[in-house]
Amino acid sequence: MLPHATLYDDALRVLCAAVRETRIKEGDEDGKAQLQQFLKCKATVQQVSDSAADLQQETGRVYSSKKLGEKEIISQKWIDNIMANIGNAMAIGDNLLHATPESVSMAWFCVKLGLKAIQSKHQLYSLFGSGLTSMTEIMILVPHYNQLYDERQKPGLQSNDLIDKLFRDVVDVYVAVLDFLYAIKRHVEARTLATMRHGKCQS
Repeated sequence: MLPHATLYDDALRVLCAAVRETRIKEGDEDGKAQLQQFLKCKATVQQVSDSAADLQQETGRVYSSKKLGEKEIISQKWIDNIMANIGNAMAIGDNLLHATPESVSMAWFCVKLGLKAIQSKHQLYSLFGSGLTSMTEIMILVPHYNQLYDERQKPGLQSNDLIDKLFRDVVDVYVAVLDFLYAIKRHVEARTLATMRHGKCQS
């Protein structure tokens, strides 16, 4: 008997189909390679927590009294919220996070990547900051919805239009999460590549 699809599996399948259809042109081997690399990314919630703590320490030490124009380079409240969300995700426990599909560790990897990118270039906070907050909040909720999604397989469950719509909406939300994180990964890698090329031109 084949394992049934989870919310994570369905969302990842939708994302991959959309990326292949709209962002990878025929013969675009680099685009195909980027997607495959994204699918192999992995990180634990603890690793993301460590990255957030590093960013918190760095900004507090170096940038606490500096501003970008009239705004804070990085809001202390934002970092506190990120840390709280990650802590809540860790507090969920193994009963919900155990044996979750690889798309979960892939998503956390991209959250970590975004935090690391902000640490190396603080101006990216305005680009990634609010999105990463939303992502960490959603990552706390998804395991609970996935449990509900799993209930579909139980004998005797009476489905209805409202439940079906809930499942579709949750899958759509997680697709949006993965799409945003995929965009972060592509942006960071493109910026890194541009920096390397600039360095070669200067040498």
